[in-house]
Amino acid sequence: MNTNVTVPEEQMAKIRAISAQTGISEADLVRHGIDLMIAEKRQPSGDWREAVRALYGIWKDRDDIDDLIREGREQLKARDKRLYGEPDDPR
Repeated sequence: MNTNVTVPEEQMAKIRAISAQTGISEADLVRHGIDLMIAEKRQPSGDWREAVRALYGIWKDRDDIDDLIREGREQLKARDKRLYGEPDDPR
């Protein structure tokens, strides 16, 4: 398929320079740039197992996990107190 694209002169000058340095045609460089953008923006595969595997070990270097959990529990308690009052409050 052929398409027309307007490329700013500054970008075109860089494409020409890369083409001259590498011997890769300007058109191939543009196609390669499109491939890179597609790869970067690709949709997730939908495999939840893959997503879970990607999370493995992300907190391994953290030494504040206990503090984070404690803080989260305190925030939940404060929220519950705001919403429902004290536990012995008849509301």
